Amino acid sequence: MTLPLNPYQSSRPIDGDHVAGDLVSSVETVFGGVITPQDFAAMLPHRSLVRWLMVVVLPVCMFSGIAAIGAALAEFNNNAWTIPAFLAIAVILIGMPIGVYQLLARKRAGRILRKRPDLLGTVRGTVSEAGMLFDDGLRQHWFAARSIRQSRVVKSGLRVQFNQDPYHYLALSTRLFDDFDPKRLKSLIRHWRRQALTHAPPQPRGTATKLGSPPPGAVDFAGQVTLQIPTDTPENRRQAWSLTVQLIVVIIVLLVACVANHGSWNGFTLITLIATILYAWAVFTTWRLIHQGGAMQTIAQSGWVSQNELLIEVDGSASRCPITCFKVQAVDDQGVIWFVGEVGMIAITQDILTSSEDWQQLIGWFGSDK
Repeated sequence: MTLPLNPYQSSRPIDGDHVAGDLVSSVETVFGGVITPQDFAAMLPHRSLVRWLMVVVLPVCMFSGIAAIGAALAEFNNNAWTIPAFLAIAVILIGMPIGVYQLLARKRAGRILRKRPDLLGTVRGTVSEAGMLFDDGLRQHWFAARSIRQSRVVKSGLRVQFNQDPYHYLALSTRLFDDFDPKRLKSLIRHWRRQALTHAPPQPRGTATKLGSPPPGAVDFAGQVTLQIPTDTPENRRQAWSLTVQLIVVIIVLLVACVANHGSWNGFTLITLIATILYAWAVFTTWRLIHQGGAMQTIAQSGWVSQNELLIEVDGSASRCPITCFKVQAVDDQGVIWFVGEVGMIAITQDILTSSEDWQQLIGWFGSDK
């Protein structure tokens, strides 16, 4: 399992030397076990709303679609465009519950986890007032309270939210806890949120010690790195083409509605027009983002790297992992070394190192001839 620190990832195994007893809370809640797709699906946000939509919308839309087809057949002799117009309405009405079905927990969870398989697997760690210490058997992470303050206690366990994306979370089921105490966990989350409001952001290298000391000879780094994050990705292109197809369908429905009503406006035509405008704007912005090729992002980071391990700290959270978790590419003439992982990447540039000797040491370890 890999959990990126936006936009990075890393960590390493926990051992007796690395689990430091320097957490703020004197009482820690311990968890451990395997996160399954069922655990993830059970904690999806808005799951109760999806169930309600399925119970209410499905029969209503099916009935309305059948009624629209019947009305089209009854009015066939009065207007030649009646059947196409009513059929278009019926397709939309019958298609709505199909779309709702796609929102079911297991379907949604399957789509999300295909993109983020790192959210499943073996886990163990602790949560405390200071944050969460987390180990996946290979990597070790420390998540500061401010970075997981959006977490929630739900009926099936603790949903540890990592950022503003509501579907990027760890699903810590109740069975993973030796003593699952909802009241204590809710109190912890309230403390995390207060701490995020009242405490200043941590200083660089302020939390790296929670993951242990660096090995001898490790090279330190600290500073800001400006990266061009690619936007022309397969995922963005799939989204753009999906929106484009939906726009074409909505335009066809709008044209049929206009012809069927001889150019006059009614409620359905107006709603279809508004939908067309919204889809057109979404298609335009998505394709524009893709054609830009990338977006610039500046990240303040610190940590250290050795020949066998790397530790990265961003915004008070830190991760440590073996170098074997990355594909390393050194570009000496550009002064940057890329560490590319499963779901993220780290860039270490020459200007955030202490000296030119440190840069030559990294090139010696990770240069193209290695």
